[in-house]
Amino acid sequence: MDLINCLENNCFGVPDSKIDTLLSTLYFFNEKVIKIYKHKKAFYGDLSDSDFRRDFYIEDFTWNNTLSPDLYLRLVGVVIENNIPVEVSHGSATDFYIEMKKIDSSKNITNLLDKNKITSEDLESITSYMIKKIRVLTSEKKEKMKDLFLGNWKAILTQDVEDLRGWMYMADTYIFKGDVDEIIDFLKTSINNDEYISSFKSIDLAVSIDNQGDNILMIDNKPLFIDIMPPKYNWRVCDEFFNISRIAVDAYVLGDEKKYESVYEVFNNFGIEPPERTRIIYEIRSALILWPYRHILGQNEMAEKYKKFTLDKINILKSL
Repeated sequence: MDLINCLENNCFGVPDSKIDTLLSTLYFFNEKVIKIYKHKKAFYGDLSDSDFRRDFYIEDFTWNNTLSPDLYLRLVGVVIENNIPVEVSHGSATDFYIEMKKIDSSKNITNLLDKNKITSEDLESITSYMIKKIRVLTSEKKEKMKDLFLGNWKAILTQDVEDLRGWMYMADTYIFKGDVDEIIDFLKTSINNDEYISSFKSIDLAVSIDNQGDNILMIDNKPLFIDIMPPKYNWRVCDEFFNISRIAVDAYVLGDEKKYESVYEVFNNFGIEPPERTRIIYEIRSALILWPYRHILGQNEMAEKYKKFTLDKINILKSL
């Protein structure tokens, strides 16, 4: 019996509820949540492979615990003995689970922006907290991810954008593949011709987090982040400013221009913004992640807002 079957047979007691996602299952017990990844092969790796699974769990937990230690409580290694999970060291474990604190996930900034229940000041607080934590995480991960941190940003970004082609194809009911190809090819050409990106030094690379609006929460005036480790390895470093652009795009699309500008104003306390042309490239990439994603989730009206933002920014970039 594996750990998931064990939980399905109530070895930890009867859960209050559970949520199934494509790759994981979350079991809710009062104020505690147990998250388990399914033994599945995905585009970024094979979660049924024991070595990959162990490393993925350890990385996933450390990334999220660094940003939200009050939420991500423990990474637990287990072996199954007599159909009972027994806690052991990570090196001896045959499987793992992440123990989390239960939260109200509806208080994410996607919902808060869409309902006009978050202020520019809130977004400034979130952005400042995020930058500080990203710099801590960058320091922690530089040695383990040395190959990425020594990489060429233009090459990394070009591959990241190429990966978006397949991601956007997943919403082909709503987005024509020919339009996807035209957008991706244009963006890759823009990246190749961008002086700032071409001259970007690898020493300035930072960790890249999956900080789309569903993964950022504001609870009791405190920012919390969930599921922030990008699953694919080459997505895990970037120009630090790209992380900022992702929040800014959500702030603009779901909020207003004032909220959008307030996010960038915070960054000016930490670093220097890239040129307008580069910023727009980052914003287009950010929006291209969310445009198909909202369609995939059935949030078609919201997806169309990201489409409009994307096409408007492409037109601006073409004019520069």
